[in-house]
Amino acid sequence: MARRVWAAVTLSALSAGNSHILAVRSSHVNRPKRHSYSSISTWEECPAKYAYSYIYNLPWPSSAAMERGTRLHSLAEDYLNTPEMPIPYDLRKIGPILDRQKQAGGKAEVIWLVNEKWEPVEDQKDAKVKAIVDCHYVAGEVLHVDDYKSGREYPSHRSQLELYSILGLLKYPLAGRAESAAIYIDGGYSGQDASIIRAMLPHLIDKWSTKIERLESDDDFIANPGSGCRWCPYRKSIGGPCGESAKAGY
Repeated sequence: MARRVWAAVTLSALSAGNSHILAVRSSHVNRPKRHSYSSISTWEECPAKYAYSYIYNLPWPSSAAMERGTRLHSLAEDYLNTPEMPIPYDLRKIGPILDRQKQAGGKAEVIWLVNEKWEPVEDQKDAKVKAIVDCHYVAGEVLHVDDYKSGREYPSHRSQLELYSILGLLKYPLAGRAESAAIYIDGGYSGQDASIIRAMLPHLIDKWSTKIERLESDDDFIANPGSGCRWCPYRKSIGGPCGESAKAGY
């Protein structure tokens, strides 16, 4: 039987090799009041992983892949924001896509926020859901939402874009539909394309509200050991606090 997150956890590899004890309190004082696709999907993958990261704020070690992704995103943002900048060499495979975005007036790294009533807000203190959108632009009545990916293509990318498209249609009330795509930098193509029309918003908002309600009602954060443990920074095999990962061989 999976056990709930315990009252004290031993850490080692998560703090540059220095073991220490972190006291974990059962109160909800530190529970996030604002959610993102990343936090919601992390909870769906493994509630314990969500708790370690978003409630107990245990460090998430960086990696070469993460650092590369950050650098490539920054290059794309600089290109869209700089009129005379040529296509960066590392983004050459998606050059035609970047050109199209730039010519359409694409805006880079914009934050969209909605409150608990799914109304657009500007202040993060009032926000229930937050999205940082890599690139978006409006053409006629169509809102285009794009997200850059520096790794492999996964079906979950469409789910992320769905949430972003919802927030985008709420942000742009004159847009009749949102067209979204993941832009795969290494492959040089767009994928997981999807379209959402405004009439779909009530159903989709209800869908994501249910996800958030389930997350917020969780008081146990029971681990879900499986193949995902292989890459989890909290797995026991590298000195992390999650003993349940051993059940999956990690």
